[in-house]
Amino acid sequence: MAGQRSLDVLVNRLPLPPASVAVPEYFSPSMLGSAAGCQLKFISASTENREKFEELPRDPAAVLGTSFHKAMETCVTDGTEAAIEAFELAILTPIPGSDPPFTLSDAIEKKTIRKLYRRLAATQALGSQGLAKSTPTGLRGPPESLRFGAELRLESATLRLRGSADLIAEEPDGTVTITDYKTGGVTDREGKIWESYRLQLFAYALMYIERFGPAEIELRLDNGRVHPIHCTERDLQEARRTITEIGLRLPPHDTVNITELAEPGTDCRNCSIRSNCVVYLSVAPTWWPDVPPDVGPLALDTWGVVEQVMLMNDKYMLSMEDDAGRKVRVEQTAKHPGFGADLIGQRLWFFGLASDVWGQSLQGKRPHPRFFHELSRGPGDSRAWSAAVYRRSD
Repeated sequence: MAGQRSLDVLVNRLPLPPASVAVPEYFSPSMLGSAAGCQLKFISASTENREKFEELPRDPAAVLGTSFHKAMETCVTDGTEAAIEAFELAILTPIPGSDPPFTLSDAIEKKTIRKLYRRLAATQALGSQGLAKSTPTGLRGPPESLRFGAELRLESATLRLRGSADLIAEEPDGTVTITDYKTGGVTDREGKIWESYRLQLFAYALMYIERFGPAEIELRLDNGRVHPIHCTERDLQEARRTITEIGLRLPPHDTVNITELAEPGTDCRNCSIRSNCVVYLSVAPTWWPDVPPDVGPLALDTWGVVEQVMLMNDKYMLSMEDDAGRKVRVEQTAKHPGFGADLIGQRLWFFGLASDVWGQSLQGKRPHPRFFHELSRGPGDSRAWSAAVYRRSD
């Protein structure tokens, strides 16, 4: 992905955000769920805008999900044995640029990885279904065989959608199944499928019908357990209305100032461009003394003026006054280039740290943590695998 940084922590200048972004002609079905929240996060994921932003390091869990998706595709195209080999290589290969080097096997719980291996081993039947893998030419009059396959490319000009379904297959009774693979949870506390996932799968169904004509469609979310999603004509009509409304709010090719699109809130927590977002950088400190219930928990970020730098056991400990006027401490930071006593009085921005006091209540308030760490402090301790630190841009 263009602009993607390595998973390791690197010192760099705080990214300068673009003044504006262009509204894309097509949207990704996987991002439709975020359209109801921060419009900047939604639009920045498009191909047209991705290179304008410097993304934060991806969380290892997200990298694991990408690796597993590729392995599932290999299951369909090349068989289970090849898929397991490819997945094992992804798990055991050191992350490029990591220092000290680490792998997904280091960062992810062993039971999670074992579960994914079992899922791959259980999909042997997929390789014998004769499913053809889609090709880029599939959008230009594909042969009949390309109605089904792994990563089948779909497009709808009327809905302004373009994307690839993980797996589309045909059951013996003629029912078309559209499956999306997940590596994490897919339901809320009440056991209901998250609406963003439902909308994503409805979008695939609408694109499939537009391309190939009416069909009996069954939608599935598979995170180790198959979750069927009810798909009636009424469901598809409601999804069509929702997607159409998103398009009407965002006319294609419009150029919009990013401050008009950014909507700080819960979407900031896992946003990969929050270090580029001037709105988030200005609003987040107002949350830190007492995080609003409808916003928190926040991303484990902090920034401010460095007041003290100490080198202990080949690792740094920094004390800062954050932008909310609080005294904060970042422990077990790596020996980043440029770290030292000359940082005192300088501004630093940390993103994606770890903390032992995340979400603790204090005197009726729920403040953002004031004590963070980057590297593990001992056996069993957490590490901020996707942390990043920046200096001032100017």
